[in-house]
Amino acid sequence: MGAVKVFANYYGLVPTTLLGPAATGVAKFPPTISFHNEKDPVVPVSQNSVILADVLNKAGITHDPVCPFSWYNDDWEQEAFHAFRPGGHADVDSRARSKTWITRHMPATGRPLFTVLSITDTNLKTQTDVILTKQFTSH
Repeated sequence: MGAVKVFANYYGLVPTTLLGPAATGVAKFPPTISFHNEKDPVVPVSQNSVILADVLNKAGITHDPVCPFSWYNDDWEQEAFHAFRPGGHADVDSRARSKTWITRHMPATGRPLFTVLSITDTNLKTQTDVILTKQFTSH
């Protein structure tokens, strides 16, 4: 318990301690997916995400993308090309791919801990999601 089971790496910054000559820290990585803007001057893709993907590959860790790499080409200047434009292709696509990746590599187990109940107020034309929780005790 407490171990990371799956990892979604946005914007690619990787500590050099993980990517040193021995790259011993990477051996403990879970399945990893990385999202990066190839225009990013803040965290250059060639000095971070590409190196991480290469090291993960050498260590036999499941990862995406694999070579040849395909990074996003987002043009959101407001964040100096570092983050993705909210609602833009890279933002929407990376969120969907993260969800798929996490679901594939960390499937749900056991009974659900909560249920989402949607309540629609026809007078206000609004919908509210209420989370109903149930505590499970082991005997």
